[in-house]
Amino acid sequence: SSKGINIVPWNYRYRMPKVAKAKTFSRGGFAAPTVPPGVYTLRMAKGKTTYESTLELIADPASVHTAEERLAQHETAMQLYAMNEELAYLVDQLDQVSAGVSQRLEAEAPKKLKQELIGYQGALEKLREGLVVTTGDNYVGAAAPQLRERMGSLYSEVVGYAGRPSNAQMDNLALLKGELQQATEEAGQLMGQLQTLNKKLAANGLEALAFRSKEEFMEADQ
Repeated sequence: SSKGINIVPWNYRYRMPKVAKAKTFSRGGFAAPTVPPGVYTLRMAKGKTTYESTLELIADPASVHTAEERLAQHETAMQLYAMNEELAYLVDQLDQVSAGVSQRLEAEAPKKLKQELIGYQGALEKLREGLVVTTGDNYVGAAAPQLRERMGSLYSEVVGYAGRPSNAQMDNLALLKGELQQATEEAGQLMGQLQTLNKKLAANGLEALAFRSKEEFMEADQ
């Protein structure tokens, strides 16, 4: 809307991935993969008029990396990108349900139901502790890296290098994939218990436990 020549810079990268909330920062939240070479569409809207053009993004001809190597890097980076966001949503589910349990524990309820809620919350927290750092901070104290931290470290390494990932990095990726899959299955089992638990809450006049959808999570804080 300003007069004169307006410049809009583009660093050829996707947006930063969402990462799971924890006590410390994650290296995975400060990097984004570059988009692959190809033809891209530019659109500028002014009032009811939309102006459209295209540009072709090409790889640096002087690069030491071949097209095949760059493709391998991009595919690996995007796998880790998706894994970061998958873990972020998984932890968000655990956080939301656990916070809901804490609220229900403050209400009037039978002792047996409260004990069940405490046990359920303990299972949620135990799973969470293996996924993200839950103690210390970025300045004082050090905690052992959990799945989020190890995943973020590998993601940062891959995104920061334009060539093919090493064999060791690919082995690490396979290991992290397995851990994320196991955590997803465990979280699914815990979320599957909500239906039974919510019936007991309803019988005692308490609000059901719930968590937001993946779409709602992705749209939040954008």
